[in-house]
Amino acid sequence: MKQLMKPAVGLLAVTLASWIFWPSEARQISVLVIMDTVRADHTSVCGYDRPTTPVLDGIVADGASLNCDAWAPGSWTLPSHASFFTGLEVPDHHAHLVDQPPEEQGGKIRGLGPARGLSQEFETIAEQRPAILVSGNPVLGPASGLDQGFRHAYTGAKFGDSYDDDLVKLLKKALDKAQDSDLLVLNIADAHQPWTNIPPGLDWVPPTKSIKYRERKKSGLWRRWHEGKPNESKRQRIIDLYDYSVFRADRTLGKALATIKDQGFSIRDLTITSDHGEHLGEHGLLGHGNYLTDENQRVPLISTLPLPSGPVSATVVYDLSLGRPPLDRAIRAVAFPHRKKRTWFKSMFDKTSARSWSPDLQWSTPEPVPDSEFGDFIQRSLESGISTSEESELEERLEALGYF
Repeated sequence: MKQLMKPAVGLLAVTLASWIFWPSEARQISVLVIMDTVRADHTSVCGYDRPTTPVLDGIVADGASLNCDAWAPGSWTLPSHASFFTGLEVPDHHAHLVDQPPEEQGGKIRGLGPARGLSQEFETIAEQRPAILVSGNPVLGPASGLDQGFRHAYTGAKFGDSYDDDLVKLLKKALDKAQDSDLLVLNIADAHQPWTNIPPGLDWVPPTKSIKYRERKKSGLWRRWHEGKPNESKRQRIIDLYDYSVFRADRTLGKALATIKDQGFSIRDLTITSDHGEHLGEHGLLGHGNYLTDENQRVPLISTLPLPSGPVSATVVYDLSLGRPPLDRAIRAVAFPHRKKRTWFKSMFDKTSARSWSPDLQWSTPEPVPDSEFGDFIQRSLESGISTSEESELEERLEALGYF
């Protein structure tokens, strides 16, 4: 297996060069790929010492632009994708966790749900150009509003059921209905749990049995880790499993690009990023969401279109998907309290926090709101965190997916 892998990757790189960067008379589509849960510092394309992203390495080697200093606008799937699809900052599109008590309306209290989907009042990229969505992450479905405007949307029913070859099958169905000049939005979720066993045959990571965190289990690994009782003997195993999942996501990307060619399309422009990263034991945390750490927020950004240098908001994928030069966007993010998780711990998951990377600023409740542009962003975030009655449907959907 080891002997076959390297030539296959090399052949893929040659194939990519032949149809991404060379003129083609085939039907052309633009492609936006979100490699879900992929943090920049665990990708070989951004300098990681394990070969986790050979396909991304090949795309950049063939001439694509690379920025390893991109920052996700939200701390988990919903808010980041809503920003990617609307070009708006998280407090302005309102699609995120909500937990502040609502005001009384007509003698009744409005429903307090844990999350709010994307409202139809906000225009998405799919409403500005013909677009198709294929997603291995089930959050990108009707309940969240993230499928808004797409001519066709294909989304997995739960995490794990549309990874690897199963996602490619969905992609083939979508491409049967694709047209010349369409935008294809592809979410590859292989790096998101549930992770798979690592098979033998790789020379950079040992065969390893997968781990399930089981957040609801009081005596489980995840709860004990967040209680300040990390299992250090399992830390390297967690890192190995995550690195292999990033490798799988990269491999799925290669299969998807090959499928696009096999279905009679060439790629006019290709942009790739991630919606957030993953904690692997740093800061006493596992998983993702709620905390605006570098591990959770710094993501890779790659495009066949020119990219700005230096720190950049990953939301520029919105501009690139519409064929526009990237706007000079504020590089900052916000995270909101988690209603259920904060009841499990005395002082975790209970704060609204904001962070800026250029300039470097941090804030969390109950600190005073500063009198500055960053303070205005914080104030908008606090106002956006007030719950309404619109969250109940999404609450039930996310509960079914295991988020709450």
